[in-house]
Amino acid sequence: MHPGKTKGSRIPYLDGLRAYSILLVIFGHCFGPGSFLYDNPITKVCLVNPALGVHIFFVLSGFLITSLLLNEREGTGRISIRGFYERRIARIFPAFYLYIGTILLLVAFHLMSVPRYAFYAAATFTVNFSQFWRRGGPPDLNFVFGHFWTLSIEEQFYLVWPSILVFLGNRWARRLAVASLAFFPLFRMAIFYLPHLPGYASVLPLSLLPRVVQDVIMWGVLGAFMVRNGLLQRMKTHRLRWSYPW
Repeated sequence: MHPGKTKGSRIPYLDGLRAYSILLVIFGHCFGPGSFLYDNPITKVCLVNPALGVHIFFVLSGFLITSLLLNEREGTGRISIRGFYERRIARIFPAFYLYIGTILLLVAFHLMSVPRYAFYAAATFTVNFSQFWRRGGPPDLNFVFGHFWTLSIEEQFYLVWPSILVFLGNRWARRLAVASLAFFPLFRMAIFYLPHLPGYASVLPLSLLPRVVQDVIMWGVLGAFMVRNGLLQRMKTHRLRWSYPW
């Protein structure tokens, strides 16, 4: 059995990383400036760091989704895009739209005020775009639907990645992941440092592109391919394997 393959759809040894990423986000929102965890430089990086938690979450997502798709291709000879979307819809949509429906009822009974565009952005998984165009958005979007920005990026990844694997195949999909990791960080740096462009604000259409691709997820994608090619076995037998944890 491959290191990335399990009898079900769960990969138990990644649960610890998943729990750590969740704790980073929770602690990051609970312990702000002035708290004992935030003021300590070590705990600030290792415990009160929601950005790191979100990055770990994205990497895990890229790894898990790609591993499941590769396992499906190896086991059945093909990847069912329809089956993939049916599983994602069954897993995400019920709770997702129940939350939106609850907020809609609260607005209908005048217990809360939320602008229409916030509902549109949330319901179409484009909160990350809406936040960016509005440079953070008003409080209603931030506090009611603002946390949907990560799920929006996830759904955008789900929308394109299975098709890329199906139509390009494993080799070219892997090359695309490597190219994304090389290109998009340099692309963001170039936009930020161009002398006649004050950061992202002057080139909104172009600067949105990296947020759609979300190259952080591509680290997980590349990790799935590397595990598939026997990376873990080679690391276990390498004479310098003691240094890998560091």
